[in-house]
Amino acid sequence: MNTTGSLNLRIISNGSKVLDMSTPKDDISINASMSFSNGTGAGNANQHWSDTRTLADGANETLDLAGGLTDAFGDTVTFANVKALYLYNKSSDANLVIGGAASNAFSALFGDAADKMVLAPGGRLLVWATASASGYAVTADTADQLQLAHDGSGESTLEYDIVIIGEVAV
Repeated sequence: MNTTGSLNLRIISNGSKVLDMSTPKDDISINASMSFSNGTGAGNANQHWSDTRTLADGANETLDLAGGLTDAFGDTVTFANVKALYLYNKSSDANLVIGGAASNAFSALFGDAADKMVLAPGGRLLVWATASASGYAVTADTADQLQLAHDGSGESTLEYDIVIIGEVAV
């Protein structure tokens, strides 16, 4: 697969407080972007995978990042590293729990293989490391299982979007 693209993040927040003789302001403006070219190493990626997935109430699934995914062209994807991960919890009332696979957990994003992150209803997560040559390492058979789980609260199903951009060995 020939993969190129960009990631963009824009945060704008304006705060103010009315005082007796003035109204001080605190404005935050962050614009971050990263382009990547096809290839391996810093500033590059050569594979992406995406899907909209559904989890039943209390269910979980484990995505095998090193050989368990199939891309849009029907090819098996075996990530060597992840340069960007995007998740969107489309649920209006259930949490999406990320990480903590029982074995061979993809732990590069976490401090420990058992660590988990909770993505609240309507929440989005974007992590990128495209400037890094290695990104977040995926190690087949020892650190390649990304678990995603419905926390068992709220609606009977939870739908989420996932995009993974990274490198496969060439």
